[in-house]
Amino acid sequence: MELKTTEQRYREFLDTLPLSTLRILGRQYGVAAASSSQKSALVGDIIDILTGKTQPVPRSNRGAPAKQTYIDPAIVDRLNEIRSRADEDGWQRKVIFEVASPDEAGHSSYDDPVYTGILEITPGGYGFVRADNCQPSAAGKDVFLSAPYIHAMELRTGDFIACTAQPRQKNEAAAILELLSVNGLPQGKYNARPVFETLTAVYPTEKIGLSEQCGDDALRMLDLFAPIGKGQRALITAPPKAGKTTLLKSVARAIHQFHRDIELLVLLIDERPEEVTDISFAVRGSTVVSSTFDEAAEHHVRAAQLLLEHAKRLVEHGKDVVILLDSLTKLTRAYNNVVESSGKTLSGGLDPAALAGPKRFFGAARKTKEAGSLTILATALVETGSRMDDVIYEEFKGTGNADIFLSRELAERRIFPAIDLRRSGTRKEELLLSAEEAEAVGQFRVHGLTDIAVIKEILGRTADNAELVSRLPEWLRGLK
Repeated sequence: MELKTTEQRYREFLDTLPLSTLRILGRQYGVAAASSSQKSALVGDIIDILTGKTQPVPRSNRGAPAKQTYIDPAIVDRLNEIRSRADEDGWQRKVIFEVASPDEAGHSSYDDPVYTGILEITPGGYGFVRADNCQPSAAGKDVFLSAPYIHAMELRTGDFIACTAQPRQKNEAAAILELLSVNGLPQGKYNARPVFETLTAVYPTEKIGLSEQCGDDALRMLDLFAPIGKGQRALITAPPKAGKTTLLKSVARAIHQFHRDIELLVLLIDERPEEVTDISFAVRGSTVVSSTFDEAAEHHVRAAQLLLEHAKRLVEHGKDVVILLDSLTKLTRAYNNVVESSGKTLSGGLDPAALAGPKRFFGAARKTKEAGSLTILATALVETGSRMDDVIYEEFKGTGNADIFLSRELAERRIFPAIDLRRSGTRKEELLLSAEEAEAVGQFRVHGLTDIAVIKEILGRTADNAELVSRLPEWLRGLK
């Protein structure tokens, strides 16, 4: 069954309204020049504000007051009803981890409540559809699946499940009634899929352009000096207060806004709650799984394991997936607290057995020959004063195929983005850059033009990287 997106519902309703009513709505919701816009453009602007794609403009007291300001309350109620319903466009993108509320279920195409979430299969063979942040729900939102049912339906840990279920008593998992879809595919369409571990890994060849439509200096630098391709395994090495969270948020926003074909998953481990909120708003509609610093280490590990399995299931279906992990260091610390002791201890108190899980996570990034790709950008902390953090970094150094270094010196001089372009780079970058871009990067490095201040000045003279590449020979001749 084809599900309508929230935008489609808004458009179908707004198209039925007269232009005069739409202009009043536009003024109330903060559409620029609503009084002079035509109907089709006005409908699009209103939808963009309602769905969070654009911000409303402040109201102005300039000019004559509007002659008509009355809006039928039924219109506002209908818009609120559409907003309150489950965002089925997000549902199709596998990003909803919440069970439909009873009110929303009343508007569903099914008689029973529709539950969605990621399947976690226990060692006993039975499983639960986790509806809340990849964690067991204390509010009875999860759905129980028996071992025979999982076997019969050929389900795997990490599958995104949509199903109807019969609610039980409070705080008890509901019992599944009907399986509606797996990873967005109906029954009979998801079974013929490979196993992630058997897929052939190859070098990334398709670049994820981060700055093509936004012009952010940091992203323009990455696109040239450390390009990210589909299937990249990139390590962002950063000292404290060097802007790693800001950089990660910029990357997340660019992928979310300009690469709708990519499934974006953000994993925040041991972070501050306000930072979780900040990133969640920046990429609203994409998956953000978090385990804040006040949660137990077991909570951190469970979130990482289940999200990784979900990413693998999407890749098996041919999807291109990007995971942004902040941070790999803190994830390793969590594993160090939960793994069974191996009897050995590395410098700083790190158990060697604690490295297996994080390495399995980071090592999963790859472009596959037969299916999709899994890209992972993970941060690693250095210069924190902790010997354990240094050991963790040493263990992961060289495991990625792209390295982005942030500089404490640049950050202390208040130069942002504090990217150390001399040390940053991508292996096999010639597979991702055009011949002209590769030549330009080579000229930058040969002439020693990797000082961040010089690069920022050059970026400021050009609108995008294409213009920079075309004008670079002229500037280099001026240096001679």
